[in-house]
This record gives sequence, C-alpha cells and structure tokens, in this order.
Amino acid sequence: MPVTERERRALLRAWSWDLQSDVRPTGRRSWRVPSRTEPGLLHAVTLTRRRGKERLICSCEAGTMDLPCTHAAAVWLWRQAQRGVVVSGIRPSS
Repeated sequence: MPVTERERRALLRAWSWDLQSDVRPTGRRSWRVPSRTEPGLLHAVTLTRRRGKERLICSCEAGTMDLPCTHAAAVWLWRQAQRGVVVSGIRPSS
C-alpha cells in the first residue's frame, strides 16, 4: 500500500514508540490514544469512510488539520495486530 512521506513518518514514530500498545478501544469504530507531549491527555481516533475508503480521524492538532498523525498511525498498527498481521518495521522512503 503506497503511503505519503508524512504517513510513513507517523507510522515510524508510532511503531518505534510502541504506541499501539497504549491504544484503548472505546467502541466498534473508536479508540483513545495517549498524547506523547501532554501527560494525561487522550486523543480520540475514529474510523470513518470517505469516497468509499476507510480513514482514521484524530482529535489531535495534526488530525484536526487533516494531516497524518502518530495517534491514527498507532490505531492502524493496533488494527493490523488484531488481524494477526505483524508489522516488524517501516520501510525507509525511496
């Protein structure tokens, strides 16, 4: 699956910090992910559909500007693990 450089960096940060381990489901299509910069703050990540494609939307500053964020990346990694997919690394950009 091709990803943008911003998406790749968000995935790399989430994976290297093992942030997917801190993902907490709050519903069928919603999760809470702790902030790395503000202790005690939890960001809400929601799975939506746009033009037939699934998207993870986050309540953090980057997410509200429709930019890829570490919290949504952590949820993506968590969802992969729930499906039995092991992510063992993030490829460097080409």
